[in-house]
Amino acid sequence: MDQSESALALRLQSARRIQAAGQRATDRLRVVTAQLNEAVASAAEVSLGGADAITTGSLAANIDSVVDEIESLRRALEETEAAPAPGTAPPP
Repeated sequence: MDQSESALALRLQSARRIQAAGQRATDRLRVVTAQLNEAVASAAEVSLGGADAITTGSLAANIDSVVDEIESLRRALEETEAAPAPGTAPPP
């Protein structure tokens, strides 16, 4: 394989990794959205006095878990945005 083909192959591999990372982030966002919807429904139950199925402690734990996951996604996004593009120098 000559240098051009090798460079193109590396670019393709990089694009596939980026696409896979994007898909993983999308999947995580879907899970977090479902968890957040569940927490909102539980909070509505608690506020209406129908807290038999869930305690306020478990509701708080669910919300904490969702917040932690959102924070994790935010940090990952910041790291991704701060990373230099392939073939460029990192910022000073």
